[in-house]
This record gives sequence, C-alpha cells and structure tokens, in this order.
Amino acid sequence: FFYWQQSFSYKYAILAGASMGIAILTVPTFLFVPFFLVLFSILSRKDALPKLGLFLLVVFLVISTWTVRNYTVFHRFELISSNFGINLLIGNNPAATPNNGPAAHTGITYIIETADQLGLDEFQRDEYYTKQGLELIRQNPEHYLLLYLLRFANYFNFRNQLLTITESSLAKDLVMLFTYGVFLLLAIVRIIKYQK
Repeated sequence: FFYWQQSFSYKYAILAGASMGIAILTVPTFLFVPFFLVLFSILSRKDALPKLGLFLLVVFLVISTWTVRNYTVFHRFELISSNFGINLLIGNNPAATPNNGPAAHTGITYIIETADQLGLDEFQRDEYYTKQGLELIRQNPEHYLLLYLLRFANYFNFRNQLLTITESSLAKDLVMLFTYGVFLLLAIVRIIKYQK
C-alpha cells in the first residue's frame, strides 16, 4: 500500500521500507522483493533515487536489528533464520513438484536421517541442508529450472494440493475458482489492455 502510492513521498518510502522489513522477517523469501521493486521503479515509475535509497535503507535497518540480535544470542552471523537449508531442500529434491507443497519432504528423509546421525546442531544442520540442496540443484540444473518455472505458473493456481487431505474439499476448490479465478481473469484483461 505504501509503496504503490501515486506520489511516493519520503514518508511513504519509510513506511514501505519498515513494512517490507517486517515482511522479510516474517517470510524470509521476501528478501528479493525490495530489489525487484527498485528495478521496477527505475524502469517504469521513474521514482527519485533518494526515495528508493531511503526505502532500501529502512528495509536494511529493520532486518539488521534482528541480525544483530541473532549475533548477540548465538555468537554467529545468521541473517534472518536458520531454516533456509531445510526450506531449500524441501523445495528442491526429487520428490518436489510444482504443487505438492509439504509432501515434498518425503524426498529428503535420507538427508535428515544423515544429519541426525552426525549429531549436528541447529546451525550446522542449516549449513548441511543448504549444501545438500545446492548439490541436488547442481546435479540437475535443467530439472530445477523447469520446476521453478512450473512453480511460478502454479502460483496462480486456484487449487493447492495439501498434505492434510482432510483439509481439502471440492467446495473449497469451487469457492477459490469463482473468487480468486475472477481476480486472475480481471488481472489478465488489465494486462492485455495495458499492452495496447
């Protein structure tokens, strides 16, 4: 809301930066979003660079307070959290598909068992999982590139395959189809009109 204001003032830059910093602390994968917003602004909105710089500075300040806290408590550098490795593995293993969500963990049980046998602490596990995930990607980069493209397309899917089957129902799928589906259709129409 703050970022997309017609007149992106210094006040909105600060509020947008604080909101984005909190969002990143909540969902670390948002870490890449500020850079895409800045790139978009430079290419399309022609926002003033000082405002964009202020936006990034506030994002950095919000995140850095948590990073300093992590260093003070754990005596080691952890940008946001120590669960990057497990998330990388869950999303990038032979059992991962564009829409199987939490069920993708079935492809990494042998890696988790190895970490258990090695007696790794939380941070060593994170490093181990990260290395294993990157190795899986390195062994078959074409597969994982295609997986990411399909995952991006699946982002717009009205239906999610849930690990807990009892939480899925035809009624929920129909509600999503006729609500979220309508929003997607309107977005597509708007994009087509914008291109003309």
